[in-house]
Amino acid sequence: MDAEEFFETVTKRPELLPAYTEAAQAEGMAGEGNEVCLETADFLERLRSEEGSRPWKIVDLGCGDAALAKEMRQRRPDLEMTCVDAAPLARGIVVQNLAALPDDWAAAFDVAVLCRALWSLDYEKVLSEAHRVLKQSPDSRVLVVEPIKRWLDRSKDGGAEQPNELIQALQRAGFYMLRAENVRFQDGAEEGDGTKGVFQFLWASPVPP
Repeated sequence: MDAEEFFETVTKRPELLPAYTEAAQAEGMAGEGNEVCLETADFLERLRSEEGSRPWKIVDLGCGDAALAKEMRQRRPDLEMTCVDAAPLARGIVVQNLAALPDDWAAAFDVAVLCRALWSLDYEKVLSEAHRVLKQSPDSRVLVVEPIKRWLDRSKDGGAEQPNELIQALQRAGFYMLRAENVRFQDGAEEGDGTKGVFQFLWASPVPP
């Protein structure tokens, strides 16, 4: 399913997205205080500290129940953060198709976050939209947080493993890679390849650094 089809589906059947979020909460991957949310907030804090304390205007694309925004605002009450998803699962969420954000959002944000948000078939459109809404500055950033197994599976071709498809997709969308880290979470037992519970945190710039 692509992002537009999903957006139209949940507009007609708004109960679908809460059901998905509840399933993710049961896995410990959604809701306030979940491990992925806390690690993402820590990652943002570390990188902000490394790159200077300038104000950040953040957009959280595919925010789900806005747990990351709640966590970040507890740490920094003055933080300006826009939460976007296909359904209003929490107060203040802007309802939009992630693959077709408003025209007047172009170059509006300093940081775009996509945490477990690139599940649609047209994920490259979502990445391109993230690139478009970022200020075209060497100080702007995108942070993508995704289960690594999903992208290793997409990188296989006839049994031969190819370079990480997510990194390639970011580069095709116009981003320049700055950092890639893998984080293993406690929730969920490992599968045979040892990848379950491992997320990749990718940090990139919309222009050459």
